[in-house]
Amino acid sequence: MSIFYKKTNKTPHSADALVIAKAVEDTVDIEKLTKELYSKTYPGMVIVNDIQDGNYWRTILWTAFDKGVQYINMNRFGCMNGIAVEALVSFPMLRKGDSVWEKMIIEDFNAFCASLKIDNQNSSEAKIFVDKIPPSLRKSRE
Repeated sequence: MSIFYKKTNKTPHSADALVIAKAVEDTVDIEKLTKELYSKTYPGMVIVNDIQDGNYWRTILWTAFDKGVQYINMNRFGCMNGIAVEALVSFPMLRKGDSVWEKMIIEDFNAFCASLKIDNQNSSEAKIFVDKIPPSLRKSRE
């Protein structure tokens, strides 16, 4: 699903959100799910912050490049009782981006992640904070 981001109009870039829930084998835990999700790498991929949240949840802030532009990716996932859930929000760090919009999308991501549950359980201590996105990541070539 694309997220409306006015700064990406008339560019090849977009802000996107993805939510996946799926059945997995009972032997799959948060460590195995992490390895599965992060076995694939992307150009310039760097994990900026990785927060284990209880025994079943994890939040990872990472960055990578697409079409020469750096993207921020916020990933929240959990696994328990044979169910895996993942939420991912990705947006480009455009040189003339909108810091107010970026702050809003991070706050919306955190609020959505607080609502994610598996068997009516969640641990929502891990959050993405705007100040966790280092200014050095704002080196977009767009």
